[in-house]
Amino acid sequence: QKQGGRFSSLFSCCLCTRRVMMSCLCILISLGCISMVVLSILQPPVDRKEELGLSFMNSYPNALVQREFALSLDDHYKRDQEWKHALAHNEIIDTVVIGHHGLAKKYLFILEGGYVAMAKPVERNLLVFPHSSISTISWLKQHPTKATRMDRDFQGWGELCAVAIDRVLGWYRKPSVVGRYIDSKLLYYHDYSFWGRIQYALPSHNVPVAMHAWVTGLATRAPSSSIGNYLRAMPDAIKEENTVTER
Repeated sequence: QKQGGRFSSLFSCCLCTRRVMMSCLCILISLGCISMVVLSILQPPVDRKEELGLSFMNSYPNALVQREFALSLDDHYKRDQEWKHALAHNEIIDTVVIGHHGLAKKYLFILEGGYVAMAKPVERNLLVFPHSSISTISWLKQHPTKATRMDRDFQGWGELCAVAIDRVLGWYRKPSVVGRYIDSKLLYYHDYSFWGRIQYALPSHNVPVAMHAWVTGLATRAPSSSIGNYLRAMPDAIKEENTVTER
């Protein structure tokens, strides 16, 4: 009986060990399959393009961009109408890989007719990023002393609003910008970043973007100290106004 019990225990132990080994093998196979799928998703396209940087115009000498802004109001209006139609309707015929420059995510395209357009997504993809970039709560009422800004990576919505105000005021200091939908398979095809490959792998869907006319010959400079003082004084003034209103 003792030998039979030992044999039974040994058999049970071997059977348990075999099950554990089979389970481990299945887990390893599953992990291998998942890894292969992930690697295939993240793999850049076969026709991966060279990163040209901001000097890409050397490769597109006949491309059309916006350079001069010291124009008459009539000339500004005519050029704006021409570019707005091209940005909204012309077919995308080529993608330019410039790499990551600045804060916002941007994608550069050559449109039919030679127009160079820059697309900035309006908001984050909610399937990849759980939080929308467009807040529906006014920070002036909720936090009058706290200054905030829009989502630094996704600035398309702010650009559309800014150009609308610029045109209403008749300044024409902003380049031509329109809203447009671009298929995700086209927008992210040459985005070689990790999240770019993930978003390309998702089912095809339209992505809302702000389409800009590409501008050359720009120079940056720091704003005047008076502007900084004004912006810093705004929260205090708003807070004081709200306090008086409550009284």
